[in-house]
Amino acid sequence: MVVGHHEGNKIELKLEKDGISLKKSGRISGWTKGEKFVEYEDITGIEFKKGVLWGDLEIFTSGMKIEVERVKKNEGDAFVTVLRNKLKETREQKYENAETISPMDEIKKAKELLDAGAITEEEYEEIKKKYL
Repeated sequence: MVVGHHEGNKIELKLEKDGISLKKSGRISGWTKGEKFVEYEDITGIEFKKGVLWGDLEIFTSGMKIEVERVKKNEGDAFVTVLRNKLKETREQKYENAETISPMDEIKKAKELLDAGAITEEEYEEIKKKYL
């Protein structure tokens, strides 16, 4: 867990199995005090700008930027390292899951769409060519 501040409000960030839980005590970047959960797959970037004893942490998603100031340097470093590993694992797992789809499965799905009238014969043939 990392504790920091933003505009005088305390923020706690905790790494969970599928994302980061955020708990704060004020209004920041459009969401009010309370708790919020951000899934790892929604995180697009992370920066930790270090000073001598403290640092500023920024976590980017497609919809917002989470800013946490005055994070202890050693806690921030550890948090960022673990978070980057979690992001890497999430992306690798997503890639592995995408690779498990076989070409024959895609052709079978296309045939079902053809039979249901959702795609044309030409579209079906294009899909077959792509996967054969």
